[in-house]
Amino acid sequence: MKLMEKMLLATDFNEAANDAMQTAIMLAKKFLSEIILIHIIPELDDISLPMDTIKENVKKMLENVKKHISDQGVTIPEPILLTGTPFQLITVNGDVHNVNVIIIGEGERPDSSGYRLGITAGRIIRTSKKPVWIVKKGSPLQLKKIMCPVDFSDSSEMALKNAIHLARKFEAELTVLNVVKPPSFYLKMTPVVKEQQKKWKEYQISEFDEFLKKFDFYKVKWNKAIRDGNPAEGILSFISQYQPDLTVMGSIGRTGIARLLIGSVAEKVTRELTCSTLLVKAEAPFQLKLDEKIATIESFLKQGHELLETGFAPEAVEKFEYCIESDVLFAPGWEGLAKAYSRLDREKESQKCLDQARSIRQKLWEKKVEFEIRKQMKKT
Repeated sequence: MKLMEKMLLATDFNEAANDAMQTAIMLAKKFLSEIILIHIIPELDDISLPMDTIKENVKKMLENVKKHISDQGVTIPEPILLTGTPFQLITVNGDVHNVNVIIIGEGERPDSSGYRLGITAGRIIRTSKKPVWIVKKGSPLQLKKIMCPVDFSDSSEMALKNAIHLARKFEAELTVLNVVKPPSFYLKMTPVVKEQQKKWKEYQISEFDEFLKKFDFYKVKWNKAIRDGNPAEGILSFISQYQPDLTVMGSIGRTGIARLLIGSVAEKVTRELTCSTLLVKAEAPFQLKLDEKIATIESFLKQGHELLETGFAPEAVEKFEYCIESDVLFAPGWEGLAKAYSRLDREKESQKCLDQARSIRQKLWEKKVEFEIRKQMKKT
């Protein structure tokens, strides 16, 4: 069972790229993943440049990076070296190799806009359907504090699920943030403004609590935070105060003629890049891939418990149900199913499964006792 099989590590050999490499190694070790290394040489205007020499030198640099990664015990195939438009070829290779995530350094912005995010990194997060992990230069090589802002959309739901997986795997503290938007302009025109604003905030808080009920925070140290105001400004302000090692954000994409745009809030937050950020768009970085060859009930039982430990209760239900379908008197299957239902807040079904398991064990015990008595009687 794997949550992350492959990641695409894009490098341009600068300081932020080195930090991105260290982050990729850390993730690969935790999730037993493969790292695919890629570098794109941009089209150069100066035709007098010795391209063959440049390519040879870049190949050597890639081989050095590959050796460093391999020496860490991480699987890495031959690096990819191409010439063309970096963001386009990185995005395409993410799809071609069907990676779980693209990892890049923040890059360098040549203008004086004050934004931290480099041009190539910015274009990748706009065009890639794959999740993109942007590593801030000088960020700590650890995940102790993770922050996930949510707005109750499908993309933020996907982001939170993956933030939970990361927090569980790295034993990190997770904070789930919701920024309560101010009431509409027309609501402010009503005669009882303060009362209406109070009800509006209460509604937002109750919606936040209802949203959080969907998630399995098993073995995760987490808390929730609520702020008022503009979403992007509220998120950036909270990041500044909380100082997480990573922000995991959902990005609502809409398909354009030539690209997939990220949502305005996610774009504003990533432009500032006050910490490393994982943007989740059309696909999730951590996707469950189960072993295809499972021959015995015991194997299904074991995998069901592994799924529960990693926060996949619905998938665990399927494994335990298979155990019971194979042998209706398999008490451990009923007990596992009871545990899975309990994690899904289906307490009535959980209790029925527990009762069934107890009944089976009692009958088996009675049969065992009867067998021992008969055996003793034969001896006498």
